[in-house]
Formats: sequence, structure tokens, C-alpha cells
Amino acid sequence: MKKAIPIHEFNEEDTKNVPARYVQLNTLNDYDFSQPHRHNYYEVFFFTKGGGWHFIDFVKHPVADNSVHIVYPGQVHVLSREKDSYGAVVHFSRDIYGAAAGDISQLLLIQFLNSNTFLHAENTAEEQAKLNSVLEHLKAEYLSAKPEAEILKSYLHILLIKCIRLFDKKHPGWQDNVTGIYNDFRELAEANFLIQKQPGYYAERLKVSERKLNELCKKATGLTVGDYVNNRVILEAKRLLCNSPLTAKEVAFYLGFNDPSYFNRFFKLKTGMTALEFREKSK
Repeated sequence: MKKAIPIHEFNEEDTKNVPARYVQLNTLNDYDFSQPHRHNYYEVFFFTKGGGWHFIDFVKHPVADNSVHIVYPGQVHVLSREKDSYGAVVHFSRDIYGAAAGDISQLLLIQFLNSNTFLHAENTAEEQAKLNSVLEHLKAEYLSAKPEAEILKSYLHILLIKCIRLFDKKHPGWQDNVTGIYNDFRELAEANFLIQKQPGYYAERLKVSERKLNELCKKATGLTVGDYVNNRVILEAKRLLCNSPLTAKEVAFYLGFNDPSYFNRFFKLKTGMTALEFREKSK
């Protein structure tokens, strides 16, 4: 089978063995890709001067002054900045914060990093200045001769907590609908949606009833477990149809469908068009 969407690994260029990396975005550089791609790590973009667009999973976000964009592991994106825009990007592994974290701030942080609700936010100049202050400390440590992993992790933690505060201000009440079981379901679905599409599988793995899991999923997303998993399948299908050389038949097999014609009916039911029609339209 032909290669699917390119994925960038966190450790591939990590010569310093550090938990986070800092990259300045001044002149146009490798972060302004011409081809869609994805990562197995988080990227947080801090734009001071805007200009251009950031396409994240079929949504076009403006690169605005004093804005923050989060790209989650697995998301397909393309950044198209204007020449005079600038800022910075920080990226870090999805494993940096474990589920065993006990204090309130880390538990909130884990919820924050497990929610694709927060993709784009615009800040005031004062809010951005506070973020930039922490960014400068992180940058100085990262660029030092011997960066300390724990110091970098501490600055990253402060930076993300400040982001949580800003997003909480712009999306009040988001924490009320995010439970531990729902987060566990999301992670389980992300790891298994290609081969497990039945709600009963996830309920059994999480040791809750199907009804309870549906309630928690609907509270957080407005979707049943079945609809959530189906939407995840459709999203991956769209990513592959738009951004990979795979044929529609190969996409069907990749997504766990033994019958390509059934996949095509499923795709049309969910999107209103066939896989090939979607591919043509996306061009």
C-alpha cells in the first residue's frame, strides 16, 4: 500500500533529549509546509504578529495578532503564514504528563490536552505579553548550553496553565463536561477506532454500562458513543482522501472495512457524497 499522510516524530530531531522544543517563527521556515502533514506530538503556536491561515483538519483558522493555535497529535494541518508574521511554536511529547498526576493543576492540564475543543484563541495584547514572558524563559533555557529537562518542563507547565486560564475565559464551563471516564474513552477510541467500532467494546473495556458511557459522551460532545466513533472514522477517511495518494478502495481497507462498497455507502450516508466526490470537491 502507498504511504498515507506523512507523520513527524518527536524524537526524530531531538538531539538534546529534552521534554519540549522551542522554535522561533520569524522568516518563513520549515513550519510553513506546502504539504499537509501530522505529528505524534503537541504543537502550540504563539503568534504575536498575524497574517495568513492555518488549516487544521478542514477548518481554516486565521493567523491573527496575539493568537494561540493548538495542534493535537494526529491532526492534519498546513500553516500558510504571510512573510511579515512572527511568533514561536513549542512542541512536546504526548507522554510528558501521565495519568498518575495527582494535583489539581495537572489533572486539569491532562483534561486540557485531551480535548480538541481548544484549537484557536485570540488574546489581548496584555494577555499575550504574559505568555511571551514565560516563552522567553523557556526559550533561554532551551537554547542554553546544557538545558535542564525539569526546568523546561516547569516553564512548559506554567505556559500551558496560563493557556488553560485564557481558554477557560473564552470557553467558560468546559471543565464541567469533561470526566475521567470520557477522557479514557477518547484515548481508547483514538487507539482502536480502526478495528473496534462497536460501543459495547468501549463500555466493556472501561468497565461501565453502555448507557452510562453514552450519557458521559453526550454530555461532553452531544454525540452517542457510536456517533463519536463513526465521526472519528469519517474524519480519518477525509484526511486520507484529501492528503494521501491512497485510492478510495485502499482507504476503505485501511479503515477496517472489508467491503469497499459498504465503506462508500457509509461515507455517503455521513457526508452526503461518495468518497471520490469528496476527494474531487476537496481539490
